[in-house]
Amino acid sequence: MRKAGLSIIIPTCDRPALVWRAVKAAQAGLPPGGEIVVVDDGVQHPLRPPPGMTAPDSLRIVRSAGRTGASAARNLGAAAARGDILLFLDDDDEVLPDYPAQVLQIAAQQPRAQWGYSAMEVVTYDAAGQPGAPEYYCRWREGPVRPGGVLRKKVAGLNQGFWVRAAVFRAIGGLETTLRTDEDTDLCCRLLAKGHEGWRTVQAGVRTHRGWVQEGQARQLTAGDLDERVNNYLTVFRRNAPSVPDLSPSYWFLATRFLRVAAKRPGQAVPAEFFSQVRNPLVHTALRVFWSVKKRANQPQRIKGH
Repeated sequence: MRKAGLSIIIPTCDRPALVWRAVKAAQAGLPPGGEIVVVDDGVQHPLRPPPGMTAPDSLRIVRSAGRTGASAARNLGAAAARGDILLFLDDDDEVLPDYPAQVLQIAAQQPRAQWGYSAMEVVTYDAAGQPGAPEYYCRWREGPVRPGGVLRKKVAGLNQGFWVRAAVFRAIGGLETTLRTDEDTDLCCRLLAKGHEGWRTVQAGVRTHRGWVQEGQARQLTAGDLDERVNNYLTVFRRNAPSVPDLSPSYWFLATRFLRVAAKRPGQAVPAEFFSQVRNPLVHTALRVFWSVKKRANQPQRIKGH
C-alpha cells in the first residue's frame, strides 16, 4: 500500500465533543493523500461521530486497551500510521488550515530537518467558560534547531504543531510510555542527542485552548498531579543528563527544572536520589544552593505577631 504523505495523530480519552472538533479542523487542512488517525484511549463507549456528522474517508480510529496514557496512545497511532510524516495534535486543540501542507513543504525543502514545531494561537477561557481572542505565541526565529547548544531554547511541546519523520520516530523508540507528562521534553532531548536536526516556524500551526474543559469531560491524557510531575521530571533528568556535559547550560536546565518542581512539594526533604546522580562536585554544590533557595521561597510565609 502506498504511503500517505502525512498522518495527523490525535489521542483522546472520553472527550468526544472535543476530539470531533479536532478532527474537523484536521480534515479542513489535510493535504491530498493524507490521513487522520484518532487513538481512542477511553474506557467509555467506543468513539463514534456525533449525530449529523459523517466520518471522513481519511479518518481511521484505532482503539487502545483503555487509559494507557498519552505516550502509549501516540505510539499506537504512530505504529498504525501510513504517512512518512507524523503530525501530533491534542484532542482539545485545532490544527490551522495551512499548516499540514506547510509541514510537507518544510520536510521536502529542508531534508536535514527530521522534526519540527510551530508557533501557536492560544485561546484562554475565563471562569465562566467564555473564550478570549486568540493570542499569537512564538519565542523563536524561523530556522533550524541544531544539536548542541542550550536545550532550554530547543525543546517544544507536542501541542506546538509537533511533527517528526515516521522512520526517525520509530527508530528512536517513540515516546517513553512511563512518562504521563513531560514526554515531549524527553523526546526532544533524545532527538537532539541522536543528532537529528529540527525546524521551527514562526507561522502559527495550531490553535490551543487553555483554561476550560466542558462539564462532564474527562481530563487531559497528559494531566498529572504534583507528585507525578516530580517523578517524571526526575526521570527525564536521569535519562537525558548523561548525554550533555556536566558543566553546560543544558545540564543545568535539566537539573534545575526538576528541582523547581520538587521544591513545591510540602515538606519535601533533600532529593537524595537526584543528588546521588550529580557527579561533578562544583555542579553538586551549586545545585544544593539552588535547591535551598527554591525550597525557602516555597515555604509558607509567617505572619508577624503570630
